[in-house]
Amino acid sequence: MTAMLQYRSINLSFALCLILAGCGFIKPEPTPTPTLEIRTPTMEPMAVLVNGEGITIVEYQAALNRYLAAASDTGKSAPGGVEPKTMILDELVDEVLLSQSAYLSEFQLSDTELEARINQLAEQLGGTQALLDWQSRNGYSEADLRQSLRRSVAGAWMRDKIISAVPLEAEQIHARQILLTDEQTALAVKAQLDSGADFTNLANQYDPVAGGDLGWFPRGILNVPEVESAAFAVETGKYTDVVKSTIGWHIILVVERDLTHELSPDALLSLQHQAISQWLAERRSESTIDILI
Repeated sequence: MTAMLQYRSINLSFALCLILAGCGFIKPEPTPTPTLEIRTPTMEPMAVLVNGEGITIVEYQAALNRYLAAASDTGKSAPGGVEPKTMILDELVDEVLLSQSAYLSEFQLSDTELEARINQLAEQLGGTQALLDWQSRNGYSEADLRQSLRRSVAGAWMRDKIISAVPLEAEQIHARQILLTDEQTALAVKAQLDSGADFTNLANQYDPVAGGDLGWFPRGILNVPEVESAAFAVETGKYTDVVKSTIGWHIILVVERDLTHELSPDALLSLQHQAISQWLAERRSESTIDILI
């Protein structure tokens, strides 16, 4: 049985970055850091203020409309049953937090680079007139577009910085399990093991396809945390007591352990998502966020 990994939906603000900013980011030129256009409630109606920086109702509504149109085309709803309005606000707040930290971390985006981004966006949409039509449909003024684009590029830069700090290696174990549907059977299997039965043979009986093989995994990525905790708590070559979880009763054998094992692509992606989520949670706890709609 393969490792049960956590997957998180790719951040919506990252998708917006791809639309507005293109893939990747332009290497900053050695120019002075531009002054951020921090909007206040006296300038335009705001949807939310993040540490004093505003997201206009126009920008919020445009993002919501784009999401609803995409959801209609794909037939997909917001993950976890979250209301689209709440999800869009959260994603915009996250992008502002990332952008603010990027500029505090000496990120720079010159006017020349910004113009290149706008020209790239125009090309993607089919020309300058197509860009103007897009702005009109979404209620964006020239200033709105520039502000949104600056924030998007800066947010993507900060996100890449967070991701790059996740190590490519971690302590991992290679484990095998016997998964049973009822406790009585699990206790009976455990008694067989205690009497000298071979773990692999029993695992193959209950899982003929994969033999209960969970593969290599680090801490923090299994969908069943009880299994992960129990596995990391026993020595190599030993098996656990019967472990109850939401999906059944487990007995886990630690086959191998490596303190610096290379992460699989799936495991690395999961840990990167966790790093971004943890960073955002910490930044939100330190910030002043005022929802105005």
